[in-house]
Amino acid sequence: MHTEHIPDDPEVLKEMGYDRRDLNVPLIRKASIVITVACIVMFIISVPVYNYYSSPGKFFSVGSHLGANREPAPESRIRLADGVPALQDNVNTKMDIADMRKNETEHLTTPAWIDKEKGIVRVPIRTAMEKIAERGVSTGNSVVAKPTGNTIQQNAEGPGNSKPLQ
Repeated sequence: MHTEHIPDDPEVLKEMGYDRRDLNVPLIRKASIVITVACIVMFIISVPVYNYYSSPGKFFSVGSHLGANREPAPESRIRLADGVPALQDNVNTKMDIADMRKNETEHLTTPAWIDKEKGIVRVPIRTAMEKIAERGVSTGNSVVAKPTGNTIQQNAEGPGNSKPLQ
């Protein structure tokens, strides 16, 4: 632990290499004033510039930078090309989705001709599943599948007669 007294004489401290000053208060005060003045000047410059670009004719109005005096955005005159989707509100979106689901349900549950000349018909899913379950799926081959039987020796034994594998 340090027990020696540090002298208070600035000249002695300077010879020993000590610097008793922590902060340069006048310099910090001047820097704070310069930064504050610069911020105020930038605000004073930015308000008219913002107002000029956001609402023409209200160049020096300080209150208009808050949006209180702004007119609504003009209606867009841009016309979209064919096939480009336009944005729509939530109600129209929900109605469009409901119509799409109604059409999907109709296509999945009602029969209709796809191509009458070729004999292609749209069949409801339920009817198609019933027909497949009733008739089976045709593979185009007339080969009958032959069961091979149980080929594992341990499974061929009866219950209680099996022997462990070695």
